[in-house]
Amino acid sequence: MLGPLDRRRKRSRCQRCASSHLKCSGATPCSNCSNKDKPCIYAAATSTDIPLIIIASGKPGRPATSLAARRRAPVASPWPSPGLDDERYFYYFDVFARRNSFSGKGRLFTQDVKRMAELHALPYFLDSVRALGAIQASRLSLSSSTHAVDTYTSYTLYSQAVSGLRNSLGKQRETMSASSRTALLWTTLFLGMFELMSDTSGMGWLQHMVHGTAKGLAAAGPSICSTPAGARMFLQAKMFEVCRTIVFNDQTFLTRPEWRAASQRLWFDAGFADEWRPLDALVDLMLLCPDLRYRANRFCLAEDAKPSEGVPEEARDIANTGMALREALTAWHAVHLGLEEARGGDAYAEGDDECGLLTRLFWAAISIYLSGEFDYEMHHWRRFGLAVPTLAPGAVRQHVETILALSGRALAGGHLSPLLLLFPLRIAGARSLQAPRAQRTRVLLLLDTVAERFAAGQAVRDGLMEAWVGMGVEDN
Repeated sequence: MLGPLDRRRKRSRCQRCASSHLKCSGATPCSNCSNKDKPCIYAAATSTDIPLIIIASGKPGRPATSLAARRRAPVASPWPSPGLDDERYFYYFDVFARRNSFSGKGRLFTQDVKRMAELHALPYFLDSVRALGAIQASRLSLSSSTHAVDTYTSYTLYSQAVSGLRNSLGKQRETMSASSRTALLWTTLFLGMFELMSDTSGMGWLQHMVHGTAKGLAAAGPSICSTPAGARMFLQAKMFEVCRTIVFNDQTFLTRPEWRAASQRLWFDAGFADEWRPLDALVDLMLLCPDLRYRANRFCLAEDAKPSEGVPEEARDIANTGMALREALTAWHAVHLGLEEARGGDAYAEGDDECGLLTRLFWAAISIYLSGEFDYEMHHWRRFGLAVPTLAPGAVRQHVETILALSGRALAGGHLSPLLLLFPLRIAGARSLQAPRAQRTRVLLLLDTVAERFAAGQAVRDGLMEAWVGMGVEDN
């Protein structure tokens, strides 16, 4: 199963093949039973496995590989059934929301969810909320027995939410109402958050984000932004999508003209105009950078295999797009941050609110990221004699220091979600290869702090360690 919108049906072995440990063709009757002229009977689905997919991104620009995998749910448990303490789990869901702002603004996503009364009648949506509340409760529990019960309950509720969502999709198919579609999007987003807390690989989040939330948004179309509930959901998913595309060097449908136009129109709407911040304009620019990196990586891989004669038009277009993006980012900086810095203001002033802190953090990270799209394959661009938007080493070091300082402040207190720090810290870590060992240790300690709340932080940490060792760093 690739996700809740995947329509492929699961087939298991027939009873005779299963008992004989034979490979079953899955047909009715199967080839083994047909050859032996035996009755072919398929048992009802009673597996305790939860179908998942692990997607390994591999090298940027190369097709992702998929490996079907299963997480074994508890077969025997000291608790005959999960104890649903709704009041407690909904309370801890609110705790999770207060501890995980994805914009730095004062509004919590629970405010948007609670206003949609129609969501509260959907069991799979409520189970996703309960699952998040239960796993948050398990993290904050002081009793080992309570922790164990909450953990078991959270996985059971997660399984129920996934199963209920797929059953609902199987029945509704293309007749889904706008409110049901919004409920689907919130559910997949919450299931992805659950995976980020529990799965050290980070692949479970990718499953729900790519094959759930993103696919659901693409199916709904930009018109989802025309309703307040849909627009609120879109703004939350947008922050996750920009993080996903940068972490995995992937493209996104949000760069299509119709989606960019819909995003821009939101800030002229009476209900959202007062909420606009410079961060929103920066995120729109950030979404364009992974798309360019994807193109540049594909082009450079092709050049590695068969160098072109002369200067290919594709190379000119990539270089020009990169320079245009650098100019747009520089113009944004001049308007929103440059004046204060020109006056001698601190790049991470103590007076920043959380949205301002996140803005400066993302600015430093995306500045390095855009440069990195060309730095690592600079021999190609030099060969073509094309100007590309790289940064001087001194500017890169300054941005890395900003990322580390701001990440430390964000983790020391406040409401910003540690998830927002994963891609800036990954970028800072990649640029710490030639830095003193103390800087790499600093990056790892910050990722350890993220991993205490979100298991996916461990995946980023492990990836950095492997990259450093692969590049010859031996002090790890």
